[in-house]
Amino acid sequence: AMANVVDTKLYDILGVSPSVSENELKKV
Repeated sequence: AMANVVDTKLYDILGVSPSVSENELKKV
């Protein structure tokens, strides 16, 4: 998806791995 770059930046800001699921992200 074209959002991959934005998602990667978000993951980097949150300090989590891009492989983390959306469910895991919502717990953060």
